[in-house]
Amino acid sequence: MEKRRHFTRPVLALGLTAALLVTFAACGGTKTAVRSPQPTDDGPRRILWVLPLVDQARADPQAASRTLQGLLDRLQRSAHAVIRRTPEDLELRDDPRSGKCGIVTDPRWIEEARRRGVDTLVSWFLPPPDIRDTKAGVWPLRTPRRTYRFSVAMNLVDVTLGIVLDSRVETVEAVMDPGAISGLSAQEAFRKASARALPELLDRLARAISRGLRKNPWSGLILQAGPEEVTLGCGSETGVREGDRFEVFSWAEQVRAYGGRTLHIMGEKKGVITVFEVRKNRCLARPLEGGPFEKGQWVRYKS
Repeated sequence: MEKRRHFTRPVLALGLTAALLVTFAACGGTKTAVRSPQPTDDGPRRILWVLPLVDQARADPQAASRTLQGLLDRLQRSAHAVIRRTPEDLELRDDPRSGKCGIVTDPRWIEEARRRGVDTLVSWFLPPPDIRDTKAGVWPLRTPRRTYRFSVAMNLVDVTLGIVLDSRVETVEAVMDPGAISGLSAQEAFRKASARALPELLDRLARAISRGLRKNPWSGLILQAGPEEVTLGCGSETGVREGDRFEVFSWAEQVRAYGGRTLHIMGEKKGVITVFEVRKNRCLARPLEGGPFEKGQWVRYKS
């Protein structure tokens, strides 16, 4: 039997701007999938969209939807994000480049995420598996077996800053006894193998996303600034509390990147602000040290 090989290399894309992000077909509504987490000393949580799976393996018409739900179910236990479903009402074009390591290219996702108060995206896709026929055991008792190697590529994207926080490929193999798939069509055998491999693959992916969220706590921009107070785009929904402190940084310079895009480099620390009023998705903070503070400056949580 002819062997099919489809490998996907991870892309480390730190510093990409929002214009380099992916288009995926949307599903579900805009309801929050889990309750807002309780505040902890880790600071505000991110509001996360998990984009629908780009299923190039095409196990069956409903496979991508079930796989998405499986990942959402696993992420419900994460204390580092509020999970929201992607909207149905955003018409998007498929991008033929989306099969290359999951890089998203349609900036409308970014603009829509910002408009709806989402600060982080997960883009992911499942390429066709690598299928290999081998033999196991010691001669002359070697027995044939078929191995399905499934890989999922994932990018964790900061919408506010327009950068890729994490990018990786998780891989799981399903080894099938020929007797278990004897008499099945190639598609039926593939579905049986994917049913064995996908639970572990989703477990690994959920853990990778949780680690990425934990290593990259919430950061954002000053939305409005005055002499006595500034407004930030995080609130009670993401666990902000009165008394929380944030460091404020200027943007040092702008770097012109390939294709005319602009990358912003973080500059010097301007000071510290402290929250005195918390609303659902906004909070007000007053200067604690340093300044002046201006709209568009970058802020991060100070533990």
